[in-house]
Amino acid sequence: MSIETDLMAAVAAEHWERVHEIVGANWGELTNHHRGTLAAAMSALPPEVLASMPRYAASKAYGEFIPVSGSTRPTRFTSPDASPRALIDYLSVLTARSAAARMHGHHSNAVSAAREARSMLDDATPAARAEIAGVLADLKVQWGIGHLLAGDLEQALGEFTAAYDSAVAADNRRMTVEAAGDCALVLALQGLAPGASDWIARIPEIDDETDTVADSGNIATALVAIDAGDRDRAALALSRFRPSTEEVDHWAIRRFTHSRFAATFEDDAVAALSMLAATRAEYPDRERNSGLNGSLLVLAEAELRLLTGDLEGADAVIARHRRSVVPCFANALTIMAARVAVTGGHRDRARRLAGSVLGKNPLPRDGATTLLLMASLDPVPAQAARFLASALTLIREFGLTTVAAAIPLDVWTALSSHEPSPVDVPTTVVFRAHHPSAPATLSRRETVVLRAASAGMTVAEIAASEQVSPHTVKKQLHSAYRKLGATSRQDAVATLAASPWLLIPTEDREGITG
Repeated sequence: MSIETDLMAAVAAEHWERVHEIVGANWGELTNHHRGTLAAAMSALPPEVLASMPRYAASKAYGEFIPVSGSTRPTRFTSPDASPRALIDYLSVLTARSAAARMHGHHSNAVSAAREARSMLDDATPAARAEIAGVLADLKVQWGIGHLLAGDLEQALGEFTAAYDSAVAADNRRMTVEAAGDCALVLALQGLAPGASDWIARIPEIDDETDTVADSGNIATALVAIDAGDRDRAALALSRFRPSTEEVDHWAIRRFTHSRFAATFEDDAVAALSMLAATRAEYPDRERNSGLNGSLLVLAEAELRLLTGDLEGADAVIARHRRSVVPCFANALTIMAARVAVTGGHRDRARRLAGSVLGKNPLPRDGATTLLLMASLDPVPAQAARFLASALTLIREFGLTTVAAAIPLDVWTALSSHEPSPVDVPTTVVFRAHHPSAPATLSRRETVVLRAASAGMTVAEIAASEQVSPHTVKKQLHSAYRKLGATSRQDAVATLAASPWLLIPTEDREGITG
């Protein structure tokens, strides 16, 4: 008799202890290959059984949360309400509590529950741990995600590494994919490409390409490729991202990755900024402005605004969120402020900001960027050369080719030409986005009709207001759309929402956009 047949026979007979035995003994097989059957079995459990046994309640909630046959997750995870009786019951309740909290942006609660669960597992006897070995990988991954979204990358990496070991020991391919990808993601976010690549190499083939467990590995692969300046590999990884309207864990990390790709390889930062704003608007305030999510979105927006020339907007974003960025990305935000300052001609401020990062043990990407900025700003050639040499060492060791674009192409070329062992940077690819075509140059008439159209006025209303013919209004609108790269009023409105300074006539922009 197959596992599926045996399980559904036990459900039909309302033999709940047998259901528990089958699920417990075959957890890996069920979650890897028979998720629909698992969800059906758990959904059949009567309320009194769910109330008495937290392991059932948690399994039901978890089974419903796992995608089946490519379907996206149906809802945000909700912590089941039941009274614990055994170790697995306590761990199930705490893990469910952690997952539910993180999915609503309550990161301190998520971390607290994850830590309590970890402490309880550590205090358990070897026999008790061995009894639940088959589900430990699933639990540890959930704890790790709680730490990740709270911004504690070191603790997250520890849990994901432990989850990988548990998954391998239990021969759980699905959790092996998830845990290895999660480890790679944590390292890739920090610019630690060698370590991330090692974990990416450990990710086994996934049976179901639509499964959510492949997400982290795909994101990590894209981030490593972006750092290395490998546009094709990054684009391939991005193409593997699942379209999802109900993504609750990786949505901000995925948007950050898309934004980094645009900032590195493309020349339409305005469009990328519009997409960032649209994605952010789909999620509640707490989820988009706190923890890791909030920090990554701030960094993405600041860089894209810098690339559009909206220095005032970039500075405002940085100032508004300086205190809310998680500690591991505080240096990155300071470096972004330095880049904005140097672009605006405030070299002394940029030097002070960059110098403050060097004394804070920065991550390799942050360190390399800072050293490059210092090299470009130092008036003493010998000192600039030392900064450059240190930056190039980090760039080579950690595969950070695209860091070069933190300084203008002519400055990079001048500095690296004196270096005996320069880094091979594909300048036409890496510097393309950082030297985009000139911003849209709208005439005064175009800004008037575009502002009116953005406010919802019809062509006829605009024509009457401006005392011109509807034909003239249409011509001016179409000209404005073309300059903005828009094909419709809706596209134009989205572009202007991201970069409202475009509505200022070109001749009046000096000092506003930098």
